[in-house]
Amino acid sequence: MTATSRSLCAVATVVVASLAVACGSAGPDDAEQDYTNAPQLTLVEDVRFCTDEELPECQLTDSPIVAPGPDGGAVIGLPQGPITGFGPNAELVASYGRRGGGPGEYAFVPGVHVAPDGRVILYDFAQSRRTVFAADGALLGTEAREPDFGMRDISFGARGYAVLWEPPAEVGDSVISEVRLYRDTLPFIVVGRMPLVRLNDEMGMTKMPGFFKPLFPLWAVESDSSFLLADGVSLRIMRHFSDGRSETVVEATRIGNRAVTADDIRAERATQEAATARVPVRMDPALLNEREADAASHHRFADRVMVLHDGTILLRENAFGVDSARWTMFEGTGEVIGRFALTPAAQVVGGGRDRLLLQNPNELGVPIIAWHRVENP
Repeated sequence: MTATSRSLCAVATVVVASLAVACGSAGPDDAEQDYTNAPQLTLVEDVRFCTDEELPECQLTDSPIVAPGPDGGAVIGLPQGPITGFGPNAELVASYGRRGGGPGEYAFVPGVHVAPDGRVILYDFAQSRRTVFAADGALLGTEAREPDFGMRDISFGARGYAVLWEPPAEVGDSVISEVRLYRDTLPFIVVGRMPLVRLNDEMGMTKMPGFFKPLFPLWAVESDSSFLLADGVSLRIMRHFSDGRSETVVEATRIGNRAVTADDIRAERATQEAATARVPVRMDPALLNEREADAASHHRFADRVMVLHDGTILLRENAFGVDSARWTMFEGTGEVIGRFALTPAAQVVGGGRDRLLLQNPNELGVPIIAWHRVENP
């Protein structure tokens, strides 16, 4: 909705009823204009964690696990440990578990979640269990029930840990997949469903699609009964509910539609060939030819969608410059708040519209994890 439309909405009830048409949700033209003219947001570093590189807890590689705490702190670690809690002033607070197979121990933790009350939940995929700690590091319990081979994708967000699960079927069959949300040691809940084509066989193996065709739709859990889906070649975010309903959050059909060029395909093939040269079993050249022949005609518009703890939506475009990627911030109702640029390697880990927790490697590849204030002119 444009600023003019909002102004008309404010006076419609006291002027004439005919102005009520301006009070509806933003149409495609309005959404395009708002997105194109999004104000530039400035991110200012506020608190940086792990400034003492001598600490074992802060000797991180390029794949740390990070989760914001409710008090402005953060839980930071590596998938194989150690996993440490830091306070709002970057001071060490507690350690959570250790490597092993006993109570409170873990083998491989790809993600962590901090509940609103400060409890820390580790997701140990190697041992198929979730382990919950108090904020001070005390072990509270373990839940051993985890997703089966139907898991297609995984997401860590403000609500907890979620998976996109598809039912048993033949590869290529149409199925109704579920978005399942896992919190602490409670059983999962089904946040919503979406129709998909099954990719994984009974052994969990996936046939790779053609170049630029995504393996997974872009989705993010919003609440215990809704998730967002951003999928397609133009700007489009949909909200899906657990009862089967869906609604458009934002749509601008003329934004995006970036065609795949011959240069794109040559670059992608070179990347694939370089990747296969580094592994013992190289990809069959015929399979690489098949993927190239089956390349998509257009790029997917979005690269990532996420929902912050206050319901704010973030979307990163799937078009990177040499040193810049564009992130756009939306209200939960779809209105554009503003836009900021980060390096392609940077990630938003969590936060809200006024403060974001970022993970961004420096020129040496060392992960820099810090809270940033969001300033909107």
